[in-house]
Amino acid sequence: MDDLRVYVPLKTGKLEAIARETGKTLWSVQLNTAWPPVIDSVGHLFAVTDFTVRALDASTGSELWNYRSQQKLSGTPLLAGYSLIITTTGGEALSLQASSGELLWKSSLTNPSLGHTVTTDQSLIVFSQEGGFITALQQNNGVAAWSKQIPGNLSTPVSARDRIFVGSTENFFYALDARNGTELWKWRTGGDVIGAAADEDLVYFLSLDNVIRAVNRSNGNQRWKATMSIRPVAPPRITTGAVIVSGVSTQIYGYVSDTGLLQGSYLPLAALQEPPLIDQELRPYRVAVFTLTRDGRIVGLRPVELMFRDPALEPLSRLPGRSLRIERFTSPLNSN
Repeated sequence: MDDLRVYVPLKTGKLEAIARETGKTLWSVQLNTAWPPVIDSVGHLFAVTDFTVRALDASTGSELWNYRSQQKLSGTPLLAGYSLIITTTGGEALSLQASSGELLWKSSLTNPSLGHTVTTDQSLIVFSQEGGFITALQQNNGVAAWSKQIPGNLSTPVSARDRIFVGSTENFFYALDARNGTELWKWRTGGDVIGAAADEDLVYFLSLDNVIRAVNRSNGNQRWKATMSIRPVAPPRITTGAVIVSGVSTQIYGYVSDTGLLQGSYLPLAALQEPPLIDQELRPYRVAVFTLTRDGRIVGLRPVELMFRDPALEPLSRLPGRSLRIERFTSPLNSN
């Protein structure tokens, strides 16, 4: 989504643009894709089909350019500055000029990509791959910067300043140095790690022991953890002061990002098709959350009030206020 529209690929082979505030369908084009599209800051929408990358005008749906790959494409495209990163089922990474579709470079990965990529502050592009490999390429030329193998199958990597975070099905969550892939710390969990999200100070990760944990980004010290009543199926999402979790059941839960206290929940109309889309910054009365359900409905939700948390109740050590001296008055009938 962008500030004006939500873009939804349909199983009928169409891509629809829906107005954020009204839910009205603005345009629809024939485009059969299995992955969510991405959009850049100038209104270009990029979608990947089996062998083709297509760039559309986000306001009208008209095609701007397309690129035909010799190998079958896999995964959601990644925007990296002014370029678009695509992976293939044959284990290649392609970089295309976002404005024109021109091929900038092509690089071979050690193993086929899982379609999970992320950029770093060090101008690297990090890929999680089959066989537990995680590889970083230079963004400008595709040259390999480092590669590391981690036991198990990997979750989608997350970048936060000088760290790369990734979980595995061996019940570990890893923090790697973004510059060279060195392991800095790791957490053992009670189940497969399925994903994470990070802000400036904390990283939040989910595992199949139905626990969400918040740990210090730099050293891994735990800030809080919460046991969930749902089985998570997707990485958490971060928004203003909250971490949002969705799972196998239809319920969506929000936790206060600083403390882990349960902030609230929402029950969608039906089982979710995908995790909810959420603005990183919530603004009152603006549609900010979207749910897509398996019965083919998209619902937009808007905050209607801001939340100000009251301080915790504490027993009074003394009565509030101040003591008043009792004044005695002489009756005027007894006076001279």
